[in-house]
This record gives sequence, C-alpha cells and structure tokens, in this order.
Amino acid sequence: MTDKRRGRTLPGQALVEFAIVMPFLVLLFWVAIDGAAYYRCSMCVKTAAVEAANWYTRHPDASDADIESHVKEAVEGTEGTEFSIDVAAAGSVEKDYTMHVKQADGWKDADVKTVTTSKKFTCSKTFETMLPVIGGKTHTAKVTSSIVGTSSKEGVPR
Repeated sequence: MTDKRRGRTLPGQALVEFAIVMPFLVLLFWVAIDGAAYYRCSMCVKTAAVEAANWYTRHPDASDADIESHVKEAVEGTEGTEFSIDVAAAGSVEKDYTMHVKQADGWKDADVKTVTTSKKFTCSKTFETMLPVIGGKTHTAKVTSSIVGTSSKEGVPR
C-alpha cells in the first residue's frame, strides 16, 4: 500500500505480505516433495514387477519363493515402510503342432506341443508421506503395480 500524501510504501507492508504468502509457499514445497517421493516409489514398484516378470521368463522352473527373494533383494535399500510381492498363476496354454525332424534315415514327423505358462506379479509398497502431522496421525500412501510374465517350453513331446 502506498501513502498517497508522500508517494511511498508504508513501513512493514512487505513483512505483512510475506506473512500472508509464506504458508502457501511452504504447503507448495511440501506437496512438491511428497509428489516426487510418490513418483519415485511408484517407479520402484513398477520396476520390481517388471524385474519379477523378467526373472520368471529367464528362470521358468523357479519357485515363487525364489522369485520373491530375488525381487526383494533387487529393491532392498529403497525407502518405504512395507514392500510386498504377490505371485499368482495366470493360466497355462498348450498348442499342438507337428515338427519335421531330419534324422539319419531321412525326414520324420514328430508330434510336439508348446506349453506357455503365465504368472501375475503384483508388487506394492507403503511409505509415510512428509506432510505435516494433522490430528496426531501420520499419512501413508500405497503404490501397487501388476504385470504378467510368460514362459514357453517348445518341442515338448506329446
């Protein structure tokens, strides 16, 4: 505000304006920090689900416990209060076909099948937000990601 008689600002005007704007700036800062933490956590969970699917594809005979331990090892050290992974069967498909095989005495037909097995990997993580404690309660956020991994065995004799 300006003093119309003297053409200059009143003493303390900037301090009052700063006091009005400061809580909004602090809230904006907290929201930006929490948004970044949530995004980082969601990327960690997505990466864990993809890692589980990739590892299952490379190791189709691995047990669910082996997959879980590998993924938990991969995400170890990231922030968060809880990390969990759920492995569930997502189905199996068999396709029959005839394969022509060259042998010493000529070409022969072999009846074989392809077995494709799928598993669904669901990873989730809970973390505490940095928002101020309101009402004596901390705030948490949960991030979940699911992906299906498949493994094929070809040429399985029928």
